[in-house]
Amino acid sequence: MTRYLPAHEVRAAARKRVLSGIGDDTRVVVAHSLGSVVACEARCSAPVPLGARPDGEDLAWRNVVDHGDVVALLKDPRTRFGPRVEGVALHRGAPAHDVTAHDVTAHLTDVRTGVAISGGLRVR
Repeated sequence: MTRYLPAHEVRAAARKRVLSGIGDDTRVVVAHSLGSVVACEARCSAPVPLGARPDGEDLAWRNVVDHGDVVALLKDPRTRFGPRVEGVALHRGAPAHDVTAHDVTAHLTDVRTGVAISGGLRVR
């Protein structure tokens, strides 16, 4: 984050790369850690015709975080982003501040992540 945020050219290139993989038929975006920041910034900078806007009515944002993850400081995103953002808190039993709590494997293999992804894939 400390290298990404102040480097405007890097941020612009990262957002452009993310947006290149998102089309009108994109139903779900899965991102982890700094990738979540990039994806959110990319969606906020996207033109209106590109699927659902981040503030659109059909947005469902589920933030999955481990209680022990020291990188993900914001455990309940509703405090910053409002009630439409659902926070899903995992607790894998890792000790607080254990570096493995940030491992994406636990997030991707948790049933609550699968439920969030499958919900986004439902045909409307």
